[in-house]
Amino acid sequence: MAVERTTRADAPAVLDGYEGDVVLADRSVATDETLAGLLADLDGVPCVVVDETTDGAAVDRAVADAVERDWHGYPVAANERERLAAVEAYDFDDPTLRRHLDGLATTVRECFDARVGVVGVVGETTERFVAEDGMGRESLARRDALCARGIFADGSLVAPSLATDPRVNDDALDDGLEFYAGAPIRTPSGTPIGMLCVLDDARDGFDEADRDALAWLAEQASGYADRYGR
Repeated sequence: MAVERTTRADAPAVLDGYEGDVVLADRSVATDETLAGLLADLDGVPCVVVDETTDGAAVDRAVADAVERDWHGYPVAANERERLAAVEAYDFDDPTLRRHLDGLATTVRECFDARVGVVGVVGETTERFVAEDGMGRESLARRDALCARGIFADGSLVAPSLATDPRVNDDALDDGLEFYAGAPIRTPSGTPIGMLCVLDDARDGFDEADRDALAWLAEQASGYADRYGR
């Protein structure tokens, strides 16, 4: 199963009688443009990311939360409650952490000779930009954020044409930015809490070495958060 559309007709009590559709997506396709297009067509239908270890109770709880809290238009983890608790465990306003992340945002922008470098934290309904160089904004609605998909990536996620990408809301684009690459920022246990990203005008290529470098820099962001943000 890569993507399955199912109906929770036999909803347990935790779903409070919800009998609507649910999209279950393997983690391997959680970042795909095709899934984004499907969720756009099925507006309001929750999407839960699963793997071979995910049990039905976890899916039901994630669906219940998605219905109750209006999480739709983007995939959520089967353990989304735990993921959000991991985000809240960090103090991204700590001055020392902010200085390190600000420096990293500048480093990633300069490293790739791009217009924007940004550290984004993916919360319940919003991606908060806790450090940025060239972004000029503080947050983005989660359903409009490519990072909401990118947190499920194993390595770097690259989108060469934001203007035509179904994972991006056209209204969320600023100043003609066309290119995106991001790598997940994780807790020591591997839970994704955000993304380290670079955005730019249209550009040719982002090769494997670039992807590896971005993922390495994201690991530095993870280390800074764990050292200074606890």
